[in-house]
Amino acid sequence: MDSFKKPNFPLLAEILEFLMTRIEPELNLPPDLNNEHDRVYFVKMIAETMMLKANLKLSTKRLYGADAYAIREVLKLVQLLQGTLKEEPAGNGDQKNEGDEDENVYDSYAVSSKFSELRRARQLASDLTSEGASLFDLLGKEVELKKVRNDALSRYLEISQVERCIGQVMTTVRSDIEKTRALIANVHEDETNLEQKIEKRKQELERSQNRLQTLRAVRPAYMDEYEVLEDELKEVYQEYVRKYRCLAYLEQQLEELERLETQEKAEREERVKKMVGEMREMGVEGTNDGDEGMNGTGKLRTRRDVTRRQRVFGSMTAPDKDSDSDLELDEDEDGSDNSSDDVDLAAFGAVKAPNVKSVNVDSDNDF
Repeated sequence: MDSFKKPNFPLLAEILEFLMTRIEPELNLPPDLNNEHDRVYFVKMIAETMMLKANLKLSTKRLYGADAYAIREVLKLVQLLQGTLKEEPAGNGDQKNEGDEDENVYDSYAVSSKFSELRRARQLASDLTSEGASLFDLLGKEVELKKVRNDALSRYLEISQVERCIGQVMTTVRSDIEKTRALIANVHEDETNLEQKIEKRKQELERSQNRLQTLRAVRPAYMDEYEVLEDELKEVYQEYVRKYRCLAYLEQQLEELERLETQEKAEREERVKKMVGEMREMGVEGTNDGDEGMNGTGKLRTRRDVTRRQRVFGSMTAPDKDSDSDLELDEDEDGSDNSSDDVDLAAFGAVKAPNVKSVNVDSDNDF
């Protein structure tokens, strides 16, 4: 520290060169540091190398000053070397301990260790194959990457531009951190609000449960009347069910009776039709017998017809054929209806069927 009470750049250059040979042996530092340009190039090269290799930021301004502040930057390099030297023995000791533990396990569990070693060997073989394939692909790209790497290393980078880019990145990171903190604060606020709402709901639930217990304990004034009405309602409902069942049964019986009546009516109509047919056949036979019996009175009837004036019906115009046929059809239909009505009445016993002979005899006496 006494040597750097005043700026002493040659001593600082020797210290930096010694440390850089330990960190990066292949680094080519300028041997001549007499003029200002060489010293600036020397300091920038060391700062850029440490930034690229060890991601360690050094202040070029303090290093170029070569005073007590420069010692702080040199201590960063010393601490880096000291950390690497401490890690190597610890790693060797861990490997020895692992070896001892493996031997103890092998001695105690020989069979199981062999199976575990076999599985490990298979895993290593598969890893070795995949790593070898990836290494082969990377080596195939080495020709192009070497040129790009050399161009990047040989390119001169301005410290101000690097600092500006790093500052922009840091600003972006800080803004992201602030946003994240704001989100975390909002989450905490939401959490407190939810806790308050949950507590309020719990209190409302407790009050509701207490009120429910009190309502269950207190018997309403109209409860006695309600129970009486409930019993009456049960009785009325039972009566309703009974009457409904009786009504359904009676409706079923009514439908059955209507069906039987319809069936009997159809059978009765069938019998009536048969009786009408039989009576028609009997009527035809009776008319034939009546004609034979009335042959003696035929002469008297013809005499009366000669002396009696013939009646004429209709107009002076010639009748149409269609109208004559219609009259004949109407007369036939009227005669059939009368005969059927007479037969129906005779069948039911209300009116006796007229005798054909008596009708023919009485018709002559009208005149």
